[in-house]
Amino acid sequence: MSTLSKFFGNIGEKYAEKYLTSRGYSIIATQCNAKFVEIDILARQEKTLYLFEVKSVSHRNIDSSAFHPVHRVNHRKIKKMDAFATFYLNDHPEYTGAAMGIITVSLAEELQYPDIQIVWI
Repeated sequence: MSTLSKFFGNIGEKYAEKYLTSRGYSIIATQCNAKFVEIDILARQEKTLYLFEVKSVSHRNIDSSAFHPVHRVNHRKIKKMDAFATFYLNDHPEYTGAAMGIITVSLAEELQYPDIQIVWI
């Protein structure tokens, strides 16, 4: 990963955290590393665990499906996130379920504020 990509990724994750907390989620951890997967944001809302992958983009072609950040999350990553959720729920009985999502953060120059969306998987 290039330095510029990492820079935009970190900015996107900070915006995603603020977005989630403004909507009532509590952040449990960021960049949560397990042996087999990294979860960008681990959050909770009431008794539900949420796992989020954050994808940031800084170009104008966000509407083009070829460039949409959601398409940068592959099936293998989703399977690993699902396995992590199962593992985490087994160790934390206080949660009644889990949900996974991809948070897209558009940092395009023409936008005054980032465009943030959650795509549930």
